[in-house]
Amino acid sequence: MPSEDVVDVLADMEKVKSSLMALELLETWADQAGRFVDQATSTRLSTTVAKECCKPVTELIKRIAQQMMQMEARVNQLDAALRQATESAAATMTADLKTILMETASRLNSIEAKLDDRTAESSGPEPSISLYSDVTRSKQPKPKTLVVVRPKEGVKDLETADKVRSALQSKIDPVEKEWNIVGVRMRRGKEVVVEAPSRLEAHRMMADVDAGMAGLEAQFLVKKRPKVIVYGVDSQWDDEAILKALRAQNMEDIDYDEFKQNTAIIRRNRKAQTGTKTNDVVLEVAPKIFDGQRCCLRCGMEGHKIADCKLEEDKLICNVCKDAGKDATHAIVSTNCWAYRRAREQIKSMTDYGC
Repeated sequence: MPSEDVVDVLADMEKVKSSLMALELLETWADQAGRFVDQATSTRLSTTVAKECCKPVTELIKRIAQQMMQMEARVNQLDAALRQATESAAATMTADLKTILMETASRLNSIEAKLDDRTAESSGPEPSISLYSDVTRSKQPKPKTLVVVRPKEGVKDLETADKVRSALQSKIDPVEKEWNIVGVRMRRGKEVVVEAPSRLEAHRMMADVDAGMAGLEAQFLVKKRPKVIVYGVDSQWDDEAILKALRAQNMEDIDYDEFKQNTAIIRRNRKAQTGTKTNDVVLEVAPKIFDGQRCCLRCGMEGHKIADCKLEEDKLICNVCKDAGKDATHAIVSTNCWAYRRAREQIKSMTDYGC
């Protein structure tokens, strides 16, 4: 039985010279970008601005590297196919190319994760002497690192989140790849959310999904943007008029096109009373547009907390009950509030407590 030569696309390193140069370029840039962020921190400049300065070049180099690798892998594949056209050789070549893609994706994601981690570490405030009570009171919970896995566009066999999870388990096999998973949950539609302990682990997961050829794609979970309610808006105003008025009253220093890109009208809530010509408009805004002001939960006014509220008891007004035509002479958080009792009963009626 004649022996068959196995084609090794990695045997001649000259054939992947361009890819290696692209990776070296990206690694060099990541190192220099990290130094730039460190320098920005040492001079007390904003590390967020420093990272944004580096981001366009990083993305450009990454795209160039990916395109070079794809082109080089394709050329090597065609060259190997011309020299060895048997089925067994083609299978071996495909496996080798898959390994190249997996290693490349993992390496690129690792570089990006290291840059993210360095920026996150250097963006912290300058160390200072603080009281223990101040530290415990101001301590914020560690943000979760969530990865969303969904079917690629055009894939028809993965209609539900359960099927996506099954494909993830059978074709990607997180156990074999030793994923460090904190938790998994389903989302509406065709998405599965995987919680990772760190961004580095999340990048490794995404690299495995991208190179797994299972018809899946993965990316970081995009957080919801803050919502704002604007009360008493004329019902005859269209969305364009509302956005222009909001910008004129609050943010004249921002270009209208930029304001419009960062502000979206979600819905309009009609007033409970009949004959009312105003609506309450709910907007979703970008963090840089949103300027949250905490208010007192007793009187609803801004600038102080419940403990510092000095408004007399007989002057308290609950605006929600007032709009509904109910008794409004009580605090917002009062257990006698009609709106509060109504919301509580709705939650109880829709929740299974096992009784």
